[in-house]
Formats: sequence, C-alpha cells, structure tokens
Amino acid sequence: MRTKQNPKSDYIDEFITERQEKILDILTDRPGISVLEMSKILGVTDATVRNDLNFMSNRGLIIRTHGKAMLALHPNIVKRQQTNLRQKTKIARKAAEMMQSGDTVFIDSGTTTAMIPRFLLGKRDIYIITNSLLPIQSIRRNPSVRFTMVGGDFRLLDECFIGPLALDAIKRFNAKYAFIGTIGFSAKYGVTASSLDIAEVIRQMARCSDNVILCADSSKCNKKGNANTISLSEVDYLITDSEIDKNFENEVMEQGVKIITV
Repeated sequence: MRTKQNPKSDYIDEFITERQEKILDILTDRPGISVLEMSKILGVTDATVRNDLNFMSNRGLIIRTHGKAMLALHPNIVKRQQTNLRQKTKIARKAAEMMQSGDTVFIDSGTTTAMIPRFLLGKRDIYIITNSLLPIQSIRRNPSVRFTMVGGDFRLLDECFIGPLALDAIKRFNAKYAFIGTIGFSAKYGVTASSLDIAEVIRQMARCSDNVILCADSSKCNKKGNANTISLSEVDYLITDSEIDKNFENEVMEQGVKIITV
C-alpha cells in the first residue's frame, strides 16, 4: 500500500542559502579566490561574504584561509549535495523519523542518506554504522548517537571507504535498517551505483539488515548507474518526493516496495 505523507507546512530547513550556493559555484571554478573578489562578483559587502564563509566552514563545506577559501570536498560531491536539495532534505528527515531509540542502522555513502543524522535529535541510543565521511559532522554533534566508521580503501570522489576491509567489517553487524542511496533505479535494472565497489558495499548492508530503505528523489527514477546493487524486490521502502511519475510508482509497487512520499 502506498503511504502518502502530507507535509505540515512548506517550510524546510535549507542546508545553505542561494547566495552561499553561488559561493560554492565560484569556489569550484576559481579555487582560492579572495573574499574581495567574491564580494564584487556577488554584489555584497566583504563582511557578508565572510559571514557566509564562516557559516559554510562550520558546516564542513569549505576550508578557510586568510582572506580566501577553498572547497573542503571534491567538487563532484558538492555538486551532488546541492542538486535537488529541498527534496533530499525532506527525504532525509522522513528517514530519520522511521528510527526508534535503540535502533542499529547502516547509512551508505549517498548525499541524501548523509543528511539523515541531522534529524536525530531527541532520539536516544541510535547506533549508526557507515562507510561515509559525509555524515560524521552531524553525528558528532549528537551525544546520544553512537557510530562505527567502516574502514577500507578511501574513495575520494565519494568520501567513503570501500573494498574487502569495508565488506568484512559490515558483515560483523546486524541492523534494523539499511538506508541506501542510488545514482538511479528502475524496475528493469533495480538499484544502481556509480561503481562496483560502492555497489558491493550496498549489497552487503542490505544482506545484514532487516529492512532496506531506498532514499531517492524523483530525478533518480528510471535512470541507471554503472553498476547494479540490488533488485527493487529487495527494497522494503522507497522514500521519495511527490514528483515521482505515477506510472513508475506503480511499477515500483508491483515489486513489493512500500512508497513513502514527502
């Protein structure tokens, strides 16, 4: 049965402002640009740019140097983080609501799943196992959440650990939920990833979990990545936004997936 979630309001806690997003674009094209140059491009004061840079530095998006700034993450990740941000934030919030105090969960290296720990305040004794560096800053701000970082070979493009060591570590855990992301998914190809290494990690998390939760905005529908992870029939819940195509939605439900829209 399809579960329809009606938002209480149109308000959403945006990750960054539109101007801060422009700053990220500028830093992607011109690493090390000065505050003075950025203020001229944006048409705001130096003080405004510095305030924005301080805010983004505290969020782990950039690294401050004297009078300058640079991206803290690979430009590929920054771009992915800001794509469909409103939808991703709503999806992450809904995923966090599924957790109960005392749950053990996997969180993979997706940019949507990385936002889930931001919304765990008020829950106690949540235990997170992840191979991704992206959610660590949010996890560290919540003293009631414990976590294990899965080691292995570091993949810079995704800020995550992969390979035999990561897979061996994941096998040692049993989780209630595996929260996974995707490059694209469809009834034909199932859930896909950008690489075989990431696909193997997702498969192992799914095997060690009671429930697999796919967190994917509607732009991922009927698209595919380079590597197959799991079939849609192995997914228990899909959390997505209300823009999902109705015909595609029916195809997904035919695979036994429960859909939660936000």
